Amino acid sequence: MNVTLLGTGACEGIPSLWCRCPLCCHAREHGGREVRRRTSFLIGRDTIVDFGPDAKAQCEMVRLNACELKRILITHSHIDHFQTVDMMWRENCRQELKLFGSVSVLERLNDAFRKEKTSAEHLHIIPVPAHPGEEIRDGALSILPVRAAHGEPGEIALNYLLTGEHGEKILLLADTGWLPEKSLNALEGRNADAVVFEMSFGIRPPYSDERAYHLGSNAVAELRRELVRRGALKTDAFTAVTHISHCSGISHSGLERFFAGTGIVPGFDGMVIPVGVTAPRP
Repeated sequence: MNVTLLGTGACEGIPSLWCRCPLCCHAREHGGREVRRRTSFLIGRDTIVDFGPDAKAQCEMVRLNACELKRILITHSHIDHFQTVDMMWRENCRQELKLFGSVSVLERLNDAFRKEKTSAEHLHIIPVPAHPGEEIRDGALSILPVRAAHGEPGEIALNYLLTGEHGEKILLLADTGWLPEKSLNALEGRNADAVVFEMSFGIRPPYSDERAYHLGSNAVAELRRELVRRGALKTDAFTAVTHISHCSGISHSGLERFFAGTGIVPGFDGMVIPVGVTAPRP
């Protein structure tokens, strides 16, 4: 089960469109791994987790025809993780697409369709409610939604543990602070082969210790230890960080130096993680 990081940036991306900070100027000048689209994941060739404003460019980056997709999983309704504009053009794509998300996500989807005088049925989209702790089997993929420490008041934001047909597992922690106790309990003993943490707050004190709504680098390391202690992760689980904000002020090359020897790898757009194998492919 190969997992491709389609985007590794936070809501503003890197370089941020309207920004002249040193990091954004550095990314514009150097390109490559210094450029980060909004966070999204491709599972194999038929599943995307989070469908943000860079979805079209991300599909082009990996030469993916979106009509090949069987399912999209949405973590929460923030616009950098879920946009509906590109859903409107599925009329001529005959393959059904399942869209998994919380009640808030599905309500937003239906509101957008009503505004454009269309419907999920017309666009061959099947909305599927996802609830924390309730595992869903869809084809060869098993999906365990767990509640994230994130989202608007009244919204249930989700993270996902995905299990492939051979039992390989990856835990995708998109936007979240320290996981709620119920989520930690649901993940206990799952022995995931790989994990991708969000790290919006970066590596600089005091933000590196933040854990309330997003995570800093110290909180990532501590949460990883807690997940290993509970058997949620294998001790040698491949670990990457994503959702990097330009406010962190640190380049990709800087993150590589910072994490050298720690067992944590800074993700980059296009990184492929072969789940169940200890090292990613560039």
